[in-house]
Amino acid sequence: VTQGQNRYFNHYVAPGSTEMDVVLSWTLFPNQNSLNLRITDSNGVVLADCSDTYENTIENGCIPIKLVNKNGFPSGNWQFTVTGTDVVGIQLFNIIINSY
Repeated sequence: VTQGQNRYFNHYVAPGSTEMDVVLSWTLFPNQNSLNLRITDSNGVVLADCSDTYENTIENGCIPIKLVNKNGFPSGNWQFTVTGTDVVGIQLFNIIINSY
């Protein structure tokens, strides 16, 4: 992803799913690039909009998110948006999404 660019990923959430784990990770070196992750459910509701420092005040190249809803999440295709918020050059990343 480059500065200001969005990359979109879809993940199907099955009926009855109550937990979701999402990890966005990237290497900070040689540049201290920053990414953002937005999670939008199948109804279009934004459930998370996180930067690299949401779980820690120090940029660490990782955004781990655990969502829990004991009543169940809306089933269907969810959208995950990765945005280059402060990127020099091209930043490679990995995103892992699991719902259950």
